[in-house]
Amino acid sequence: MSYVKHTVVWVLFGYAYLQGLSTALIMSIDVQPDPSLFTTVLFTLIYVFLAAHLITKYEKLSPFFGAITVSLSAIVLFGHYVTTTLVEYSTELNLALFLTLPAATWLIGDLKSKVSLDK
Repeated sequence: MSYVKHTVVWVLFGYAYLQGLSTALIMSIDVQPDPSLFTTVLFTLIYVFLAAHLITKYEKLSPFFGAITVSLSAIVLFGHYVTTTLVEYSTELNLALFLTLPAATWLIGDLKSKVSLDK
């Protein structure tokens, strides 16, 4: 029952994550004279790391599962089927956006565990 409750919460967070991510994408593309995939993903990483920090802060059961749930619901469910916000972007960009949140969550969780071991 606990996983079901956490999954529902993270799916709802996925919608909010998509709204912020689409704003970060628009800003990162607009600031570049010649937008490229690498710089666009690089500019959106600040927002992704903020979301990863929130996931590791509030999800004690499984932060990586929470990040995958948020990423899947935001990019695939809400970004392509419900709001179609991400449909006009390339497949490579969508894949990069999908993979960066779980990777950032793993990295932040790893850093937090190393910092807590040092204390």
